Amino acid sequence: GIRAKFLLYIILPLLVAGAVAAFYTSSKNFSMLQTSTKRAFALDTEYAAAKISTENIRAIAVAKSAAVSAEVLFGSRPSSIKMIRQILESFPMYSGASIAYSINADFNDFRADLGLKNIRDGKDVLSDGAIDSYDFSSNKTASTVDDWIAASGGGRFAAYIARVDGDLVLSPMSEADIGAGFSALRKRIDSGEKDLFVVGEPYIGESKTMSVDYAAAIMSDSRFVGEVSFVSDFSRIQAVFSALKISGGEEYFLISPQNRIIASSRFENIKSVLITDYYLDSAGNFVQNFLKEENGFLLRDESSKVDLAKYNGFYSAILQYAVNSAKNSAALTAEASEKNVSTFRSSRTAQRYYVDVSQVKASKWLVVHIRPEIDFISSAAASLAGNLAMIFVVLAV
Repeated sequence: GIRAKFLLYIILPLLVAGAVAAFYTSSKNFSMLQTSTKRAFALDTEYAAAKISTENIRAIAVAKSAAVSAEVLFGSRPSSIKMIRQILESFPMYSGASIAYSINADFNDFRADLGLKNIRDGKDVLSDGAIDSYDFSSNKTASTVDDWIAASGGGRFAAYIARVDGDLVLSPMSEADIGAGFSALRKRIDSGEKDLFVVGEPYIGESKTMSVDYAAAIMSDSRFVGEVSFVSDFSRIQAVFSALKISGGEEYFLISPQNRIIASSRFENIKSVLITDYYLDSAGNFVQNFLKEENGFLLRDESSKVDLAKYNGFYSAILQYAVNSAKNSAALTAEASEKNVSTFRSSRTAQRYYVDVSQVKASKWLVVHIRPEIDFISSAAASLAGNLAMIFVVLAV
């Protein structure tokens, strides 16, 4: 009787009180650890976006500085070409640069066209009051004079300088080459924006690797007269993702304003593919047999008869979810400590994933950060499991 009373009135209440206290403490710890893990998750997203922003801001600063110099040199075409060359020589990380005026911006298109025709006809380039826009005596070009005449459309000043086997080589630019940057800058001017620069849509360059253009407006007497653009290899952006410490099923994606995946921690040099065209095969490889490369972009080949239902479209679904979530501007402007990390459930596996987004400054790119929910609760669950195991051991004893 004494032993039973001792167990019933002393030992059992102590065990019950200890179990309740341990469970309460473990639950609080679990909640705190899960909250802190989510906060760290959001901070990691912000960190990745900040690193990419730094790369963009550096390139934009170069383009804007060149544009300011072009404003000072406006109308002096050979001097402007020389200035662009000198910047490229000083910044080897850029694979090329271009400068282009609006049609007859400096009222010298006729004289420039005459200078090109003088070269074609074997005359002195400056005959009959002509001008030598590109100073071919000092600058290499792999294009014929007829190519320059055809591209300039009457003498318009537009040239691209590329690195070719260690040399800087001039090439003419046609209206099609110039159009995208000009229209984007004009929209900024029309909307009253002060920072007149544009980060272009990344594309597949001639070297079959991703490139991106950073353009800045040339202004004269408060009017838009042209642009300066620098081309950078996108590998420096991909290198940001490659350098991140990634654990478990964690992944990063970089999405452009056109809803195209332009970089990821999963694949290097993923090229540029629409979110809706991102499928993986059973081995986890990026499927490209229904895509074709056109004008520097990967596009769906409508003639392809590939059955996409047999491929894994999980990433396509979760990235569309992330982009739609990002349309809520509050989610992008909130501090990392105040963010509500979104949750996505896979229809294929029913597994839950946490998703966070952050916008890259100086561009409208979006960093999407994904991680399985199980990764978040594993550390917290380990603490809770330890306490519960201790309780069961005591009860067993």
